[in-house]
Amino acid sequence: MRKLLIALFLFGASIARADVLNVPPNLANAIGNLPVSNLNSGTGASSSTFWRGDGTWATPSGGGNVSASGSPTQYQIPAWISGTQINGIGPCSTTTVLHGQGASAYPNCAQVNLASDVTGYLPTVPRAATTTDTILSTDGGNLVTESGTYTTTIPAPSGSFGLGYSTTIIDLSGVITLSGDLNNASVQTWTLNPLDSVSVTSDGTKYNTLISCGSMFNVASGKMFIGGGTNACPGTITLGTNVATALATTLGSASGFAGVSSNNSFSGNNSFSGTSTWTGSLIIQVRSSGSSSVTVSATTDYFLCLDPTSNAITVNLPATPATGLTYLIKDCTGQAATHNITVTPNSGNIDGSASYVISNAYQSVGVTFTGSQWSLN
Repeated sequence: MRKLLIALFLFGASIARADVLNVPPNLANAIGNLPVSNLNSGTGASSSTFWRGDGTWATPSGGGNVSASGSPTQYQIPAWISGTQINGIGPCSTTTVLHGQGASAYPNCAQVNLASDVTGYLPTVPRAATTTDTILSTDGGNLVTESGTYTTTIPAPSGSFGLGYSTTIIDLSGVITLSGDLNNASVQTWTLNPLDSVSVTSDGTKYNTLISCGSMFNVASGKMFIGGGTNACPGTITLGTNVATALATTLGSASGFAGVSSNNSFSGNNSFSGTSTWTGSLIIQVRSSGSSSVTVSATTDYFLCLDPTSNAITVNLPATPATGLTYLIKDCTGQAATHNITVTPNSGNIDGSASYVISNAYQSVGVTFTGSQWSLN
């Protein structure tokens, strides 16, 4: 019995000291914290280090000092507002962009101000169209180039074409007819011919236009301008074809140049061909003089009413007269018998003579240059 008790005592002691016998402990039964001093004697351990797998205490790489400001939401753009804080910006709307504020403030979402935010020149983008296309484009500010023949109704000056909308239309060839709220008219039609252009700007209720008549700078030889009517540039007429109908009303005859209407004034040298019919009173240029020497103008004189009361008078005809140039010269005071009036040409002669003398009271004479000499009428 005594031997049995000794054997049981020894067996229980061996179980209690399993660790002494090199049996692994069960960590599931462990409680409390492992003393830092048990890990490399605690060398390098601190509040900013961790126990690494290679059996050393080390500081984590990187940093963790960044924090958010406010309540950032999805789709916002991060921006630093301090050395350790990030704030969310936006999201920007479809009509705004991220707008820089310089070095003293963080960016915000804002519209672009063309007057203060943009420098230099904005490019223009030519755009061709078809006969059924809306001639104005919502690409406000871009150049709209058209060629061909178009009849187009301009959209109402609102929405995409509202206040501030602006564009330019240039007609390269053919004819463009614009119809819409132009220059404070509810419906107004403008016609553009080749090389004409029009600038269109909306004030929100109508389009204000500025038309440039490029066709006026491309007039062929032998052409003349003719009014284009309301809201159109001047056109050209061809002599010998539509000149009669174009000028008949102004000139007072269905044949164009056959007659002249009442109250017409002509100055300088005027030439008329064909048969001319004059009705009513004819008022001519009258020049009165009593000077001893009178030089006749080739452009402003016709009837010379002379007064030889105090002295004789010499009339000097032009040196380079045009063929057909005519003058009427008269003694208006009846003193030519006492003081003669001598008509002297500076070019050619007068009916073969070097001069012609008016020597009778109230005598008059007409002279016409034939191209080589003066002829008495």
